[in-house]
Amino acid sequence: MIALSLARELIVLLLMMACGYTLVKTGLADAKDSRILSVVCVYLVVPCALLKAFQLEYSDDIRNGFFLALAIAFAVHILFFIIVRIFTKIWHLDVTERMSVIYTNGGTLVMAIVLAVFGEEWVIYTSAYSLVQTVFIWTHGQSVMRGIRSFDLKKILANVNLVAVAAGFILFITGIRIPELPGAAVSGMAAMLGPANMIMIGMVIGGTSWKEILGEKRAYLTVFLRLVAV
Repeated sequence: MIALSLARELIVLLLMMACGYTLVKTGLADAKDSRILSVVCVYLVVPCALLKAFQLEYSDDIRNGFFLALAIAFAVHILFFIIVRIFTKIWHLDVTERMSVIYTNGGTLVMAIVLAVFGEEWVIYTSAYSLVQTVFIWTHGQSVMRGIRSFDLKKILANVNLVAVAAGFILFITGIRIPELPGAAVSGMAAMLGPANMIMIGMVIGGTSWKEILGEKRAYLTVFLRLVAV
């Protein structure tokens, strides 16, 4: 039953992506316009979805579940680092390939799927993965991509998603609810999570060259390692 629900929601998300793709291919929008949607998603939609995820009645089970999700997310990333190090020795992966295997869209995309399949009360656990991945991206990921063993702590602490999770967790622990009107605005923005992200992805794909992408042999290796091996 869950598999069927998941398949249904994936099809719905693909249809949304097709809408963004069609906008670009029909000339109604330019692929570069996807950047505007990207900014909206990163700085408005995702933070609102994270904030809304914590608007639950407090319970020890949910709190413990959130911390368990944090621990598992941390352990999973450590496992990814080890596996990718092995892959790198075998296939001589470059920096971009290594980062593509380790870091995923497990935050925004999976959050939208969990919301649709399991309901709002489960999104709080996906936010734990998003939090851990964000910290690793701005520390490990940034250091590897730049080739410098350093990171900016201020950028991490000021990251809008981390701020949203921290604020949401405080509201959850204290039992404080967002007032009705602001809460309605947050809920409305959070509801855009799936559509906005998929339309944006569709627009990006609409502006790419399929011949160039499909002709890149190393891309198949990265996709295999990320989606099958890992």
